[in-house]
Amino acid sequence: MKNALLLLFCCFTLEGCSTFQGSHRALTFTATVVDGASKDYQAEITGLESLESFLYDGPTGLDLSVKNNTNKTMRIVWDKCSLNKKDVFLSRLRYIDLGQQIPPQTIAPGETVARAVYPAENVSPSPMDSWSVAPFKESDLTLLVCLNYANKDHFVIFHVVLAPSRAAP
Repeated sequence: MKNALLLLFCCFTLEGCSTFQGSHRALTFTATVVDGASKDYQAEITGLESLESFLYDGPTGLDLSVKNNTNKTMRIVWDKCSLNKKDVFLSRLRYIDLGQQIPPQTIAPGETVARAVYPAENVSPSPMDSWSVAPFKESDLTLLVCLNYANKDHFVIFHVVLAPSRAAP
């Protein structure tokens, strides 16, 4: 019985610690702002996020960075953001928050904020980490980000393409 409990403990411990190394397919991405570019802010996709577990293998989210270049406060209005026209879920949220209104995130003048953005439909409960995310089902993604400043919503649209990495010659 002690051996079985030890084995279960090790499995759950390793589940939260696994990485992209191993059987995953290496990916690269290109992220293009197709609409909404402005000198008032710098918005970019800085990387692929992975919440690896023994159940899933592959990228699960996008790392978004937004810098406020104005002298006024700016907000990311998460409830008006979408990933492939569906709701988003964010890093640092709790599973119990899934499906609830996400409060806007304030960005002070000159400040940069970074969050991982996941498709809400891919989020599920996890016994160890409180939640986990299944990998993207698509390789062609559209992220819509709503920035509110000067009492107006401004939308940035990213087109993100995931592609297998080419092996070094």
